[in-house]
Amino acid sequence: AFSNLCDYKRIYGDCLVPQPYKLDPQLGIWVNTQRTHYKTYMGCQKSSMTLQWIDKLNSIGFSWLSPTDNDRKSGTIEDSFE
Repeated sequence: AFSNLCDYKRIYGDCLVPQPYKLDPQLGIWVNTQRTHYKTYMGCQKSSMTLQWIDKLNSIGFSWLSPTDNDRKSGTIEDSFE
């Protein structure tokens, strides 16, 4: 799924995959799952998320905040602490 996300970014210029995403429904679900695991991890709860995986997703500009309606905010780790 990570390579699919990289492909999505090359095409659209961001990692704000909608859910549902008609061209690749599993990608939208996977992106949402990454955000859920991240929130769990940041809340100091048991999660499969790791700092290494966070770094890998950040390296491609992953958006930790999901887009809502027409408000497309790009969230990074730093934004989460503001």
